[in-house]
Amino acid sequence: MKSKMERAIMVLGGYGGVGKSMSDSLLKYTNCTVTIAGRDIKKAKAFAAVLKQQFPSRCIQTCYADASERASLVSAFQAVDLVIITATIPNLMDDVAKAALQTNTDIIDILVRGDVIDKLSNHRKAIVKNGRRFITQAGFHPGLAAPLIRLAKPYFDDYQTANLMIAMEAIFEKPAAIHEIIYELISENAQILENRKWRKATYRDALTTQFSEVFGSKKCFPLQMRELYGLEKELGLRQAGVYASGFSSFIDNVVFPLAMLIAFISKKASQQIASKLLYMSTKNYLQNRPRVEFRLAAEGIKNGQKRTVTLTMVSDDAFNFTALVVLAGLNQYFSGIVAEPGLYLMGQVVDETKLFADLRRMGIHVEESTS
Repeated sequence: MKSKMERAIMVLGGYGGVGKSMSDSLLKYTNCTVTIAGRDIKKAKAFAAVLKQQFPSRCIQTCYADASERASLVSAFQAVDLVIITATIPNLMDDVAKAALQTNTDIIDILVRGDVIDKLSNHRKAIVKNGRRFITQAGFHPGLAAPLIRLAKPYFDDYQTANLMIAMEAIFEKPAAIHEIIYELISENAQILENRKWRKATYRDALTTQFSEVFGSKKCFPLQMRELYGLEKELGLRQAGVYASGFSSFIDNVVFPLAMLIAFISKKASQQIASKLLYMSTKNYLQNRPRVEFRLAAEGIKNGQKRTVTLTMVSDDAFNFTALVVLAGLNQYFSGIVAEPGLYLMGQVVDETKLFADLRRMGIHVEESTS
């Protein structure tokens, strides 16, 4: 039976890289009860024991939940109000949605693949009818791109260009965690805004950006970021896009081209082979925490003069960065900004001013430079 007085949150995949940071952040910044869930109950219990030492007065539980077994999801979801999905399960989101609807549970996911939205959209009527709130593509990639671009709006009278560059170190716990990246690469879904119209983008649209000393100069390749669609009307933008840097010369020049080549024969084989190669090339760094840098290059007119604004965010721990962005969005979920039942993209529904104010309180700052 779900409590009406105390919010109960489950972190599905709560013992993974982002899952651990998410669980820790929930206990640090909220009063919710937290359940660590996944198909490896031993790992869930081991991590819960670590958390109980850090937060002895808090209610921390564990639960078996295998996303490939809908019955286990239904059983697990019965006791919670909200499930935060940090496991890499884009192909299983249809069953997750059905289990959440059956148990009257809200969900938030941090999945990257654009087709997850399509899977969840099939349940849009049922989501509204059941009074549920599903928030997809939360975190910083996607999730933070549109809010950061909107944050720059007050710097201009006429906001014209917004290009967001992302650099991140490649650290993956297992090959399966890389499937989303390879899927997006071989699907060739990248889009950029040009002359107020969205068009398909390719490697030829890559932009070179000077990041901080950690990353230096990087060539960044365009991505698909659905949360950006509509900003051309909302903000009056002429040009916009989200670009991510390559991980290394080996990955950029060998792994990714090989993935594209194999995809002509079999997309499934391309995902499997390229994911293993990408994992093997980065597994020596598994003990590290991946660093990440966001750099928004915005241009427009202010007081009749051309103006360029750069907004930069840097984190030494991309796992923690993801968790804190989700938590900042979660605060707005708790406060009722997503009061109406429905399916939402986090980047489109959150209030950017409140979001970044919460991030600042949790130690994530936006640095500004203007010319």
